Amino acid sequence: MKRDKRIQTSVTQDVKRDFRVAAAEQDMDMSELLRELIHEYLDERKGAEEGNPNALTQTAD
Repeated sequence: MKRDKRIQTSVTQDVKRDFRVAAAEQDMDMSELLRELIHEYLDERKGAEEGNPNALTQTAD
């Protein structure tokens, strides 16, 4: 699949440094780690929606 779309956000310098360290600890660059985290999140979300349509509903409990 062609990867030509970007997702961007702004973070503090400290968050960026910590994310860079986390990526390096897994022998990845920041883009690879972010891509992996996005895919994991979407896979979990899809699984939750398939198993329980209200699984992601947040309550005030």
